[in-house]
Amino acid sequence: MHSRTSFALASALVALAATAGPALAEQKILYQSGAWRAVAATQAGQQVCFVIASPETREPASLKRDPGNLFITTKPRREGGGSELSIRFGYRLAEGGHSLEVDDRSFVLMPQGEAAWLRADADEPTVLSEFRSGREVSVSVRSARGNATVDTYSLIGFSAAFDALRRQCHV
Repeated sequence: MHSRTSFALASALVALAATAGPALAEQKILYQSGAWRAVAATQAGQQVCFVIASPETREPASLKRDPGNLFITTKPRREGGGSELSIRFGYRLAEGGHSLEVDDRSFVLMPQGEAAWLRADADEPTVLSEFRSGREVSVSVRSARGNATVDTYSLIGFSAAFDALRRQCHV
């Protein structure tokens, strides 16, 4: 089971910076390539490094919802290293039936509130590899109200942004 600490902090930093300004959450864009940004953020003295993208398309387009983002948060070596995929949707999710597809490979997502993670920790390295070689990611979920949605993210620029993040954050 994921600790979700890195994602929770990264998500909070993004939300705070967007709404309250840099006094509460300092963020530095380290690199940007295509749809992906490598970001180092600090809050209360703790650094969190992540790559983030917004969906290129959100279906159905007529459904009103808050912005969503896909994150890959890196874990410091002192915490065992690695990375964690997480997605923020901008609405509460139903209990199950959620998936992430990279080109032709599908992975099960585990929801919690407005966010989701890969159900199996063992899928993290596989998904990261698929992101490096893939063209796009589709995330299919159902809201707590029963609306089926699909967010699509481009993977153009992912590898360059992720590699820059690893170099600059020393992870």
